[in-house]
Amino acid sequence: MKMPPEALAALEEARMVRTFSELGDEQLLIGGGVACWGGTAESWMNLVTGLGMRGPLEADAIARIDAFYAGRTEPAIEVCPFADDSVLTACAAGGFHLAKFETVLYRDLETIPAAPVPEGYAFEAVAPDDGAAVDAFIETHVASFSPGGGPHADAMATGARRMLAHPRTKAWVVRCAGEVVGAAALEHHRRLATLMAGCVLEAHRDRGLQQALIALRCEAARGLGCEVVTIGSRPWSVTGRNALRLGFVTAYTRAILQRPPTR
Repeated sequence: MKMPPEALAALEEARMVRTFSELGDEQLLIGGGVACWGGTAESWMNLVTGLGMRGPLEADAIARIDAFYAGRTEPAIEVCPFADDSVLTACAAGGFHLAKFETVLYRDLETIPAAPVPEGYAFEAVAPDDGAAVDAFIETHVASFSPGGGPHADAMATGARRMLAHPRTKAWVVRCAGEVVGAAALEHHRRLATLMAGCVLEAHRDRGLQQALIALRCEAARGLGCEVVTIGSRPWSVTGRNALRLGFVTAYTRAILQRPPTR
């Protein structure tokens, strides 16, 4: 199935709005999108997404977003290139600057990419009520993405636990000699699935596990009735390179806007 980038963006951004509306401690629905508060200043759920996907932004939108985050944290605003131009105008007037990009890659699920599981490894589905498997997923996820520990690691663990309990999430761990050495998940929304949280512990990298995890989740997404799958990555990250090798192509690039730290 070939999908125009603007149609894919409409699906993906709607998924983001729905997910952050469901996962956070508090939400503010605004401008066709959502501002989310994850409970601590370090939470990855502190994000504004989906603005301007249904038309022009309200004149007081940035002021309302500021009030929502007041005393909590400085917000980050993700902007889709297909959003209404009023979003960038309002963000610029509010002192927001471009901080980084995130590329959204996709492929259809008419065929499934081939990437065999390396010898000596096994993939196991994580049941949301299996406490030991959930804990192992979270420990591996945090060790991969926040190995230094501290508040950011704690916030990451909290977010991962909510993600795994979410009804539209499916998750897996990678085992080697009985030990969990990798993890990955997907979220499905209408015709679309999004791959997320893919990670492998450093000692087990460069063996094809990341590509095998992508292929596994593509097959699972098709089994859920999805027609297209997306994955978000920083440009030229390992995740992005693996996705490109398995037939993904770039759909669009989000801009992440933040205020300068000295403001």
